[in-house]
Amino acid sequence: MFKFMFRLLGSAVLFKAGSQLQSFLFKPSDFEKNLERLDQEDWFEELRKDFRYDHIIRYNSKVRKVIGDAKILAKLLASKEEQERFSELVYQEYIKLLEK
Repeated sequence: MFKFMFRLLGSAVLFKAGSQLQSFLFKPSDFEKNLERLDQEDWFEELRKDFRYDHIIRYNSKVRKVIGDAKILAKLLASKEEQERFSELVYQEYIKLLEK
């Protein structure tokens, strides 16, 4: 009986707190925020259309570090050269993955 009451009370609290609790517990990481920002760029959208590169962008540690860093993100958004370097990094990491 105690378990039932505890679960019922917990469900009511979660339902009431809902979005506030969810936003507190599941704050998006810097990587996720920056990824959303980059998704608005045409050059990045083209890169992510290819599922192979999308996988590298999401799961490769070197690429995630680049996207997660606010200073580098600002450079990526401002400079065509940095965008090309980033695209080359993604491509090189994909090649390394194939060689394994």
